Amino acid sequence: MTDETRFVEIMQTHASIGQARALRIAGHKGSDMAVTKAAFRLMRDATVLEAFREAAVAHVSGMVPRAVKALDDIINDPKSRHHYKALDGVLSRAGLPEIKEHKTTVVHKVDRKELVASIATMVERLGIALDPSRLLPQPVVVQEGDIIEAEYAEREEC
Repeated sequence: MTDETRFVEIMQTHASIGQARALRIAGHKGSDMAVTKAAFRLMRDATVLEAFREAAVAHVSGMVPRAVKALDDIINDPKSRHHYKALDGVLSRAGLPEIKEHKTTVVHKVDRKELVASIATMVERLGIALDPSRLLPQPVVVQEGDIIEAEYAEREEC
């Protein structure tokens, strides 16, 4: 068994001890500085990190029966404050999630005077000789003289 393998086992079983101490227990010989540097390198080694991940997956997988039992206990106790959340979680994972609907109303109002003032400020900052009010379409004002009255007759299409 290599120092690295023993190091991973010690780190998993004694998570509260430091990395350098775990490596020293695993059998690494050398000065304290050498052990510290080696532990630092090991904690960044892809093989060691993969071994940690595999061990964590195995450990968590072993907890599944207890987790299912705990979830079952919560579901069987309607007075539990986590009862609804447990039910919701089980239903979601079973493919029956809660349907949520959100409705949003967006109202966009533009004040023409503020818009013209903003454009004027930008034009001034950029040093462009331009009348900002000419950039915006002018509001249509219908005056009485513009209205033409006429008679019309309806026609049938053939």
